[in-house]
Amino acid sequence: MSRQYQIIFRSNNNESEVTEDIIFEGTALAPTDCLDFGIRHKEQIELIS
Repeated sequence: MSRQYQIIFRSNNNESEVTEDIIFEGTALAPTDCLDFGIRHKEQIELIS
C-alpha cells in the first residue's frame, strides 16, 4: 500500500493573491516488515545527501 504526498509552501499578499510552490513530492510506502520502522533509512539519507 502506498500514498502520494506533497510538501507545499503557500503564501499570500494583502490583496488575497495566493501562490503555491511544491517543495517536495513523493510516495510513502507501507512497511513490509519490522525493520522498515527504524533501521532502513534509504529515503531519508537520499534527502539529506
